[in-house]
Amino acid sequence: MRLANLTVLITGAGGQLGSGFARAFCDEGAKLWLADTSAKAVAETAKKLPADCVLGSLVFDVTKPEEVAAAFGQVREQGGRLDVLLNNAGIGAFTPFWERD
Repeated sequence: MRLANLTVLITGAGGQLGSGFARAFCDEGAKLWLADTSAKAVAETAKKLPADCVLGSLVFDVTKPEEVAAAFGQVREQGGRLDVLLNNAGIGAFTPFWERD
């Protein structure tokens, strides 16, 4: 329980990596905000975790500043502080880095 009493927001929490990160943080005692662009994906991740680990779910697009601001406002309104922000959101790129424009 090395992360007990820490609050973590994980973007991309509905994906394979995000859900794995969520499980690891939860196993270490952190309390989580799960975020993704898909409410369904976030709900699937949340179902796999103990209920007392998940503080809430957020649906927003990290590329849209107004949505990010609204999500952080929601955390703040619900008495939230954040100790860790795991920026995991992204898209799959299946070309080598050096070939991308």
